Amino acid sequence: MDACQDLKNKAETIRALSAQIAGLNTGTCAVAPTNYTPGSAESLFPPNTGSVPVDFNLASVARQDNGIAKLNYHVNDKQMINTR
Repeated sequence: MDACQDLKNKAETIRALSAQIAGLNTGTCAVAPTNYTPGSAESLFPPNTGSVPVDFNLASVARQDNGIAKLNYHVNDKQMINTR
């Protein structure tokens, strides 16, 4: 909201898509109510009006087993195997 007001004060153009994603009215910089329904009234980042963090309740039920490895194996003095 402060960034929106700053752009307005400097007579800068506020991009409509950026304002829509942030849930801001480009004319007044007012914050739109939270709305996850796709369309012109969509607001992806709800304002935090309380003193506690916003909980999006995005619990994942999909198991993820991630890892990263790098291997350098020297077969002999002239040959080497590298993997990532």
